[in-house]
Amino acid sequence: MSNVGAIKDIVDELRAQHWDVVPIGQGAQWRATPPAGSTVTFNARPPSAQSVQMILRDLKQQGFAWPPPKGNGVAHHKADPKPSAAPFNPVLHPDAVVTMATAPRPLARALPPPMLSIVPMSSPSEDFDEGDRLFQALKDCRELAAMGRADVDEKQRAAEAANQALEVAIGQQRRLEQELEQAMQKFTQYFGAQR
Repeated sequence: MSNVGAIKDIVDELRAQHWDVVPIGQGAQWRATPPAGSTVTFNARPPSAQSVQMILRDLKQQGFAWPPPKGNGVAHHKADPKPSAAPFNPVLHPDAVVTMATAPRPLARALPPPMLSIVPMSSPSEDFDEGDRLFQALKDCRELAAMGRADVDEKQRAAEAANQALEVAIGQQRRLEQELEQAMQKFTQYFGAQR
């Protein structure tokens, strides 16, 4: 199974477990909010199986059950007779078009009221490559910033050590100058008394 296929299965299971799952960043990422817990944001096209495992780890920390529970050999959300849909998010992306979904007249009384659906205008696959590139650039910048912080910390420690050594050297110089002055006074007193 591809990483994208794994993410699709995870998103389906998140919705089956009543998480609010919405695409963000023109479909490049998913934002999953559990019924109780903190929101988890993850890449819609993870570059590796290890990335998928890290996504699952983050979701499990917020209460996500994976692998999904099985019933009669079929995942429980596929056997659920009630259709489920993500809650309507009133904040629309500028590239989205809102359409009305309605049922044919004979079925209209048996079905719930129409739901709004959001249809992206651009193909998500076009945006995934750009999203991956931007995500990688963000990771690279974070790593460089961390290395820069470590370098600054190291230089600050070296500067503090140098300042301490300088203070010790200044203290020694002052002490030696005082000893020299005392020695000159004794010398002057000794030879001044003999004249």
